[in-house]
Amino acid sequence: MSAESPRISRLEPYLSRTEPAPTLLKMLVGVQLAGFREDAGLSQDQAARAVGFSPAKLSRIEAGKGRRPPTEA
Repeated sequence: MSAESPRISRLEPYLSRTEPAPTLLKMLVGVQLAGFREDAGLSQDQAARAVGFSPAKLSRIEAGKGRRPPTEA
């Protein structure tokens, strides 16, 4: 995903901070994850099933609202 992505560009002003907030980091992970999913041509439901998540969990992660980061398992 390039830096010109509209998803990333709206977060760029916050990236220059010395230490970005954890919420911002979750948002960035979610933005990148959504971009990878879209680039692969998958819906949230398809991607969620492929990784063993509920569609609601994947939606929360992509929105940067996940309570905990996903585990490797």
